[in-house]
Amino acid sequence: MKIAKKEKSTVVRIGKRRLSARKFALIITDLILVVASLAGALYLNDPGNFIPTPTAALNAVLLFLVVGFFSFITFGFYAHIWRFASIAQYMQLLLGIVVQTSICWGLMLVAQSALPFPVYIIYMMLFAFGAAGTRIAYRAGMNNSMVRDLLYRRWPQCNHNSLPGSAPKRRRIMIIGAGVSGYQLIREMLQRPELYEPVAVIDDNPLTHTYRVLGVPVVGGREDIPAAVKQYRVDDIILAIPSAPRQTVRAFVDICHTTGCELKMVPLLQDLFDGKVSISAIKNVDIDDLLGRDEVVLDTNAISGYLEGETVLVTGGGGSIGSELCRQIARFKPKRLIVFDIYENNAYQLQYELKAAYGNQMDLVILIGSVRDEKRLQSVFQEYQPGVVFHAAA
Repeated sequence: MKIAKKEKSTVVRIGKRRLSARKFALIITDLILVVASLAGALYLNDPGNFIPTPTAALNAVLLFLVVGFFSFITFGFYAHIWRFASIAQYMQLLLGIVVQTSICWGLMLVAQSALPFPVYIIYMMLFAFGAAGTRIAYRAGMNNSMVRDLLYRRWPQCNHNSLPGSAPKRRRIMIIGAGVSGYQLIREMLQRPELYEPVAVIDDNPLTHTYRVLGVPVVGGREDIPAAVKQYRVDDIILAIPSAPRQTVRAFVDICHTTGCELKMVPLLQDLFDGKVSISAIKNVDIDDLLGRDEVVLDTNAISGYLEGETVLVTGGGGSIGSELCRQIARFKPKRLIVFDIYENNAYQLQYELKAAYGNQMDLVILIGSVRDEKRLQSVFQEYQPGVVFHAAA
C-alpha cells in the first residue's frame, strides 16, 4: 500500500511537543490580548491616572502573562478545534479567564501590590470579549469559502486535510431536499471543504425558497434545477430525499439527467438504521431505487435476536458487499465480529472505520486468508467457533 509522504508544515517545538503554526499564532494572539486587556482595564478604571510606576506595570504584565499562559493551557484553550467549538468550549474559555484573574488577584494581594479591584473585573470582560471574538472570527472565516480559499492558497500548511502532490478538484454540490438529510450532508461537507462545496439546495416546498441551510441558499423547486446547475456551476447533484415516494425520486432523476451532472443519492438503508446521513454512505442512483416496488420493512427485533451476543464471521468482509454487511451487523451488538478477507488493505481500512464508530463495544477480529484455503478456514472455525456465518467472498 502506497502511503503519501507527509507534507512539511510549519511547527514550533516546545520540549518534546510539536506545536503547529496555527496553534502558535493563537497563543501569541492571546498573550497580546492579555497585555492589551490589562492596559485597557487600567485606563477605564482611572482614565486620568491609569499608568502605574514602571516597576509595578512590568510586574503586573509579567504576572498576568505567566499565569495566563499556564491557565490557558490547563483549561484547553489550544486543545480544541475552534472551528467546530460549541457552547461548552466557550464556557471552558470563560472559566480559564476567571481562574487566571483570580490567581493574579490573590498573588498581588499577598504581595501587597494589588491593583484596584474593578481593574480585575474590567480585565476579565475585555479579555473574554477579545479571546472569544478572535475564535468566533476564525470560525466564521473558515466557514466562508472565499476566506478559506485565500488562506489555503497563501499558507497551504493550514489545510491539514490536503495531501502532498494531490490537489483534487473541489466538487460543487447541489443538494435535492432541504430536510434533515440535506442539512446533515451540508454540515459534513462544510467540515471537509477541501473536497466539497455545497452551493445550492433544491426543494419543492415554496416556503423554503427564501431560506438558507447552513448558509447554502434554497434556490427553487425541481423546475429550477437546469438553470441553477448553470448559474452555480454544479458538478454533482445529490438526492437527499430518502423518504420521498418513488415517483418523486424518478421525476427528480429524469430532470437531473438532462443536466449532465453526476447524480448520487442517500440510500434508504442508511436512514433506516440510524437516522443519520454521511457522505461515505452516498451511492450512485441504482435502477432498483427507481422501480415501483414495495419497500421491505426490516424486522429489527428479529435481526437483533439473531446477531446480538453472537460470534459472527463474514467472509469477503473487506469487499463492497461484505464491508456493508459488517457495518450493519456491528449495529446489532455481536459479541465478536470476524472479518475474513484475502485483501489486507480492504480489511484494515474497515477495521479503522469500525473501531472509530464502536470502540471497544465489540471484539473485532481481522483475519487474512482465502476461502479456497480449506485448512485456513478449518483453523478459523476451530479457534473462534462462529455461531453465524455470512459468506460474501467472490
